Amino acid sequence: MLGLKKKEKEVEELKEELQEEIKEQANEELAEKGVEEIKPEEKKDEEVAEKPSSDLKEKESVTTAVATKSQAQATVKGEKIKAEKDVYEKFPELAELMNTTVEQLKDEFFLFQIRKLMSRIGKVIVRFNVAEAEVERIFLNAAALSVNQVMVSPVHLPVCERLVKKHKLHDVCVSAVIDFPFGESSFKSKLHNVKDAVRIGVDEVAVMLPTILCTEENAKVLKRQIKKVGVSYKGGACIALNASDLDEEQIKRAMKFAGKSKVECVTFVFGEATIEEVKSKIETVNKYKNNKKIAVLANVDKAEAVMELFKLDVDRILTPYADKIGEELVKRFEIKSVKLY
Repeated sequence: MLGLKKKEKEVEELKEELQEEIKEQANEELAEKGVEEIKPEEKKDEEVAEKPSSDLKEKESVTTAVATKSQAQATVKGEKIKAEKDVYEKFPELAELMNTTVEQLKDEFFLFQIRKLMSRIGKVIVRFNVAEAEVERIFLNAAALSVNQVMVSPVHLPVCERLVKKHKLHDVCVSAVIDFPFGESSFKSKLHNVKDAVRIGVDEVAVMLPTILCTEENAKVLKRQIKKVGVSYKGGACIALNASDLDEEQIKRAMKFAGKSKVECVTFVFGEATIEEVKSKIETVNKYKNNKKIAVLANVDKAEAVMELFKLDVDRILTPYADKIGEELVKRFEIKSVKLY
């Protein structure tokens, strides 16, 4: 019995010895590959550490993307600053060539940019109690700042016609907005007003259509009226809709019919809406934009708000504050090469 127990003990010792040799051999192979020896008590923690977290990977990916975007933006900004610096450094050379001053060149440069902006903005006069002297001032400043157009109620058309002839302001586009602000007069009277406006002399007419026509049950009437407006004046006929009361389906319907007509532009009229509300509605309009121009008529009174709308691919902005916006920019950038009244 003692001999058997001794034999079993020798077998156990041999097994342990073989296991140690296998372990040492494995560690030697890992060492050759540059991997540190993994001790039994550390193995569990090491396995957890080696298992990557999906959340961590996602965070690292986002961080990398943000860093790449920031780097790209910084590069673009740097290139833009360098380009602007190169331009300004050439002002003295150009001033000498043109026999003028650097201040004069900068003044004209700023004025050019302001006029470029104003050429997409229209002045709106829909109040009836505007004195002729005020209308005259508006027209003179519109010409000086290259304002896109002056849109007026038909009652002001005779005065506008006289002022255009008196000051030879033939570059100022005069447009008439018919049946503003709700378009609730009969369609027959609207067409009659269009004819009167054309007879007096306008460059464009915009006919207000009531919101109720944009409903599904009145779709045929809407389609017919838009078509008739489109052929009512070959010089330039547009439709105008009260945007605040339109839902997406009604906008889609109106844009579809306008796209198949000869109207040149669809004007969306906003009352006391905020700039964010206007932007939200125009984003909906853009879903159904076709070959027709899009104009916004709203109480926009800041150049910054105007630029926000232009980012949404609006073709024209009409506002009662157009001249005020231009005057504020001239004052802000201290433009001396333009005379305002």
